[in-house]
Amino acid sequence: MMQDSDWEDDARPDQKTVFSESKCRLNRGLLVDMKLSLPSPIDLWLDVRPIIGYRHQYFSFTTYDGFQADIMGNRIALPGDGIEFEQAFYHIYFGVDCLLELNASRLMSALPRGQLEVQADYAAVVATNEDLHLLRLGERVTREKSSGHCWHLGLRAFCWRMSDFRLGFEGDFKRVITTGSHNLINGPLRIDFSFGGSKIWSDQAWIGVIAQTKF
Repeated sequence: MMQDSDWEDDARPDQKTVFSESKCRLNRGLLVDMKLSLPSPIDLWLDVRPIIGYRHQYFSFTTYDGFQADIMGNRIALPGDGIEFEQAFYHIYFGVDCLLELNASRLMSALPRGQLEVQADYAAVVATNEDLHLLRLGERVTREKSSGHCWHLGLRAFCWRMSDFRLGFEGDFKRVITTGSHNLINGPLRIDFSFGGSKIWSDQAWIGVIAQTKF
C-alpha cells in the first residue's frame, strides 16, 4: 500500500488537508553493490577486513485502485493508476567485513563446521525521486534532490557444508535518511516553485536462504 498526504492550506501549514491510500505495484527494482575488501591490518582470532564500496538502488512504483479523503469529510474512489513514483539512492560507503569460522564439531561430532560473515558500513548518500500524479489536471510532477547517510548491517551464516556445496541463510538491514529540496512543476498550468525542508527515509530489510557451490 502507498499513502499520499497533502497540506494545501497556506494559513495552516501544519494541518493535513488531503489523504489518499492506494494499492501499489513495483514495476522495476535495480540493486547494484560493488566493494573492495582490503587486507586485514592486524592479526586477530577472526578475519576483519576494511571495505570501501559503491551501492546503487532504483525503484519504480505505480499506485492503483485507491481512495482519497479531505478534511471536510469528502471521500472519492481512485480507480485505475494514480501515481507513478521513482526513487533512486547513490551510496559511497566504508566499513568492515568480519569472517569467523565456526567449528561446532568440537562440541558434538555430528554437528557441521560453519562460517559467519558480518558486514557493517556507513554511507554518504545522494537521493533523487520523482512522482507524476496521473489523475491531477495538467502534468503535475514533483522532484526532490537530497543528501544524507545510511547505516547498513548484513549477516550471512553457512551452517551446512558437503564437499564443494554449502547452505545457509542471510539477513540485511539498511536505514537511509536524507534531506533536501522539493520542486513542483505543472507546465500546462504554469506552475513551477521550489522549497527546502523535504525529508526522505527508507528502512529496507530482508532475509533469505543462500546456497553456494564451486565449479
